[in-house]
Amino acid sequence: MRLFSKMKFYQIVICISCVLTLLRSSSAVPSRANKRLGVNRQHERFIENFMNLKVNPCDNFYEYACGKWQKWQEANDTEDIYTEVLGLAGYKASKELARQLDIMEVESAKPPGFVRKLKSAYETCISVEDFDHLNYLVWLNKEGNFTLPLLGDLLGEENDWIEILAGLRRYGLNGILVEEDMLPFMEEKGKSIITLKKPESESFKRLSLRNFKSLMNSMSLNINSTALDSLWHEVQWIEKRIQEITNIEVEDEDEDLATKPVEFRDLPFPWLKKYLSRLLNKPSLDEDLKLILLNQKYFEALENLARDFKVPAICKYLTIRFLWYLHQNTPTDFSHWECADMVRNLLPLASNWLYQENRGKLKAIISEVEEIFQNIFQQFNQTLNDHKSQIHPSSFEYLLGKLKAIKLKIGNLPSLDTASFVETFYANISLSPRDFYGNHLKLLEFSFHGSHEIMPSLAMADYRRFFNLDPPEEGDSNSPYYVVQQNTIIVPFTSLRQPIYHPNFRPVYKYSGLGAAIGHEIFHSFDYTGLQIDAEGQTNDVEYKRILSTALIAERLQCLENLNPQSVDEKIADISGLRYAYKAFIHRFPEAHESSRPIHDKPMKLSQIFFLNFAQYYCDTDNGDYDEDEHGLASDRVNDALSHLNAFSEVFSCTAKNGMYVPEKCQMWRR
Repeated sequence: MRLFSKMKFYQIVICISCVLTLLRSSSAVPSRANKRLGVNRQHERFIENFMNLKVNPCDNFYEYACGKWQKWQEANDTEDIYTEVLGLAGYKASKELARQLDIMEVESAKPPGFVRKLKSAYETCISVEDFDHLNYLVWLNKEGNFTLPLLGDLLGEENDWIEILAGLRRYGLNGILVEEDMLPFMEEKGKSIITLKKPESESFKRLSLRNFKSLMNSMSLNINSTALDSLWHEVQWIEKRIQEITNIEVEDEDEDLATKPVEFRDLPFPWLKKYLSRLLNKPSLDEDLKLILLNQKYFEALENLARDFKVPAICKYLTIRFLWYLHQNTPTDFSHWECADMVRNLLPLASNWLYQENRGKLKAIISEVEEIFQNIFQQFNQTLNDHKSQIHPSSFEYLLGKLKAIKLKIGNLPSLDTASFVETFYANISLSPRDFYGNHLKLLEFSFHGSHEIMPSLAMADYRRFFNLDPPEEGDSNSPYYVVQQNTIIVPFTSLRQPIYHPNFRPVYKYSGLGAAIGHEIFHSFDYTGLQIDAEGQTNDVEYKRILSTALIAERLQCLENLNPQSVDEKIADISGLRYAYKAFIHRFPEAHESSRPIHDKPMKLSQIFFLNFAQYYCDTDNGDYDEDEHGLASDRVNDALSHLNAFSEVFSCTAKNGMYVPEKCQMWRR
């Protein structure tokens, strides 16, 4: 009896254990489902925040989708942190990196050397208390191998302005007097070439009095108000002259000659030869070195301008512009997230590696993103095959070859021996545990060194070693982008987060957000400029001209040029990218025309939500400040892309009476 009771007791325990196990396992499914529903409902709340329901979506969809974006930012006190939705993704990435660096125990964890450098750069940043731009000048005069005026001395020194211009370019200053870049040379695979041109309007914007005073107030200068006024008038006068000569245009007959490479020996300006020697840190350069000198008349005018001003005035002007460049690219409050954002941009490979190491589900995410890419690819591949009879056979093979050669790279890191590669890449950087100013300048100079010496040497390397090195002021991109010579779309890790993407997002949010962005980049390979470059990354003028002369293409291209001649490439990518992301989504999920989700407590069809989520990718409080940007206004980008898509008018029932209805649809690539 006692034995039976004991056995019965064990049986009861086992039964209870089984029941608990069953309950735990049965509750696990709803738990995961609830989590998934939670993420999606959270995103829908996010979408609802920005919508202006007083606007008819068929009249102004951007205003309908993003009309309350600015009010939401004001309410959440985020205006000084980011202006657009993509900036929100970057902000979240920087906050996450800050948390990782804050809790990292270097001694016990023993991370790679490049992670230690990342943490060191971060810690010197968050420890800054009395920030003073003058410390940059002190460090450069001591360590930078050239002398900069400290601005307090009004007489200045007889410095060499060419030496200073070249020296400061090595620390990031560009687009002041001269815009210099090392770019892929499309005529020779794997080669790079130096381009010299007048400052572009985006990079050269005259310094305002407000900005000048803000800069001067950030330095412990011993300078009285009279001297300060004199310095400001000097800056104004120089900038007025610069603006005048930047308006010099290349004559039409000289345009072809202007883009032809010239050899160093044939440069018509001795001062420019001196500039290049200092820039590349070599006393003498190879006479066969090839360069592209754009707009020679500008450089003639610049030479005359330099003669009209005293050398100390130009040197001080360059110093002020350099300090303003630094001012725009340093933290405002030296908060943890700001410092993380700064080092993320200065040491992108190190921060990307750290992100990759801390993402356990990254393989599953990569697989899904590749599937989205392939689905968009297949839809466009079908269109090309449908057009086969209307395109010259060699042009068809050229286009198809380009499409098949496009590669998708998730995360901007080399994929072969990643950790050892990154360790070697940053091996020559030595950072101080206490000197923020020196660390900042060292990392800026390394970025120049990387773009002008390291990257060109890697151009012909195994593709698995490929990565893209952006200028530090452009930062670690938060959106996918296309690298033309490698025919590669890079999806940064920062794109793989809300509000752009989440593993538990419904497909409609994945395809309309990240998918549409990937679609946009695919079509940069097939826009007006991208068509010049073949599948191997080299120019092919014969095929390019043949494609553009195809009646079908010429007619559609003209329609887009009439729409906006300043941003034809972006219009092609916006309209076609959205079109094929939508086609891929509907092909994969045809039920989207009938299924719905609650938006503002009313059911909205997934096919409509697709366009709503797409539009919010571009919400931006600085919408009116982008007239000169090659992308155009954010509102125009959204409204043009949607109004030139039949599917949009269909799902929202737009008619000829509505502002978003366009009778003639401009689409470069359609069936």
